[in-house]
Amino acid sequence: METQASIVRHFFHGLSWKATFVQGIIAIIFGAIFIFKPFSALTILTVMIGAFFCASGILTLATGLKITHGRMAAIIYGLFSIIAGLLVFMQPWLAEMVIILMIGVWAIMTGVGQIMLSLHSKISASPARWLIGFSGLCSLIFGIILIMRPGVGLLAVALIIGIYLMMFGFFLVSLAGLTRKLAKSGDAASE
Repeated sequence: METQASIVRHFFHGLSWKATFVQGIIAIIFGAIFIFKPFSALTILTVMIGAFFCASGILTLATGLKITHGRMAAIIYGLFSIIAGLLVFMQPWLAEMVIILMIGVWAIMTGVGQIMLSLHSKISASPARWLIGFSGLCSLIFGIILIMRPGVGLLAVALIIGIYLMMFGFFLVSLAGLTRKLAKSGDAASE
């Protein structure tokens, strides 16, 4: 019968508790940055996405210049990726606002669709009808808020990322402690 220590050692085979601990601390630090400096963190994240677009575009363009089948598609895709990356570099706030506005438009369209679905439902007394209608109203209100106040949407996204990173970091630090403790107890048991 396997012990808890042997299961953890098997599952995390080769995983250093120190590396896990450092990863957890880094996640907590980035989470704190997203919570306490949300707009700066989002700008850095957006610029990193722009760098990815540029790198992807350059590699695709280089590939497109070497291949014969699909050459034009690869070249066009590569050029568009490079242009998108450069636009993100030049105007990171604009890129962030476009994303938030797209989410807002999507939420409005979803809300209107759900409200229409609930109004045209054949089952008038069904709780599902009212839930769909209420969900649509919430989506509609959320979308309108994002369109009218996109900065609020950006702040919410940054805070959600920050909270996630903090929770993930605390999980990793706890896992590192458990892994270290079980490794020590396993070493003592094997002696």
